[in-house]
Amino acid sequence: MLEGLNVVGRNGSRRNLLPLVGRTEELNTLAELLSREPEAPNVAFVSGGQGVGKSRLISALAEKAEELGHQVVLGQSFPLGDGSAFSLFSDAFTPLIRALDDDSIQALSRGGFAELARMFPAAVSGDYEPIPAGGDSAERRTRMFWAFAEFLRNLASKQPILLALEDVHWADPSSLELLHFVARHTADAPISTVVTYAEPDRDQHSVLARLEASLHDLGLATRVQLHPLTHTQTLELLEAELNESKDALSGFAGLLYGWTRGNPFFIDATLQDLRDQGTLCEQNGTWIGWNIKELELPGSIREATLTRFDRLSEPARAVAEVLAIMGWTARLEDLEALGEVDPKDLIGALEELRRRGIVEEKEVDEGIAYEFTHPVLSLTILSTLSLRRKRDLHGQCGVVLEERYGDQAMDHAEELARHF
Repeated sequence: MLEGLNVVGRNGSRRNLLPLVGRTEELNTLAELLSREPEAPNVAFVSGGQGVGKSRLISALAEKAEELGHQVVLGQSFPLGDGSAFSLFSDAFTPLIRALDDDSIQALSRGGFAELARMFPAAVSGDYEPIPAGGDSAERRTRMFWAFAEFLRNLASKQPILLALEDVHWADPSSLELLHFVARHTADAPISTVVTYAEPDRDQHSVLARLEASLHDLGLATRVQLHPLTHTQTLELLEAELNESKDALSGFAGLLYGWTRGNPFFIDATLQDLRDQGTLCEQNGTWIGWNIKELELPGSIREATLTRFDRLSEPARAVAEVLAIMGWTARLEDLEALGEVDPKDLIGALEELRRRGIVEEKEVDEGIAYEFTHPVLSLTILSTLSLRRKRDLHGQCGVVLEERYGDQAMDHAEELARHF
């Protein structure tokens, strides 16, 4: 009845992944969940910027869990969800529930078949009243939550479970409410839950922020924060991926690190783009083509990055365009002088860009400046601008900078020439 159910969820295939480098400590922390004591935290929140390698870390953890005999259940939220309740858990558990017969579902949920049918209509057959768009009564929702918690507890009694839920910054509130309930009421069961989210989006999701804080306060959660790879780790990754010595790859590693700033997604996409172009290829068991001098923006990175700009307000988008034209960094006084954005909207636009992890704020020469957190962001926004838009912004920037430099303008002739 339960045989053969190991990894279930989004899909059954795994593409070739880059070697896991620089994540030993983080993986060990997560692996402790798999053999934890009942009083230890049963939920781990994995956070980090977009593309920093959260999914790759989860994949490695899933492999370790399988080796230890755990049943791995994978779920993921998406920015364009279908709007249905409990969609995150439906994504994770629909394949598993479909593999069970009705009697097994009824037994595992201790008579809660009807409740599970209402929560997961795509997984459980039957003519049951769907959950209304506005939610459900508190009593009925509690019964559903208890039925699902019992289902999980009994399922885990037969085989320990690793539940991996990715990109929960896009999850619907009902899924997060269910996660909070399950974490509290199955803490003594052999169920380990790993939750990932993009750090810049967390603060925009008040329910997620409260969920994490609450589970931490209850002693049920731990947190793992991922950072981009260092230059040394980037070199180690290339050594493992291309099977070449560090000395031979040092130049390419420097170029790749400067381009990607150690972002694993950007590294992966850039290497794949070089392979697709035939620049990087394997001959007689040896990779060649890595001794190049410059890199271009891969289409996959551009498309993935554009989604971050698509969600911006018009003022924030306009400020991002000015920053890209200014050359990656711009002083607040210059942005104010440009007047591209209404002064009353400028600070709000900059705060929006900062909260979303697109720009960072810093002090410079008794003033404030803003710069992109990654060069790819600047290149991406530039690629969307028309020639006329670029020309107009360059001209405006040149005038503003020339006025600010005043008598010292000739000292900045190269910078001004780029705009004029």
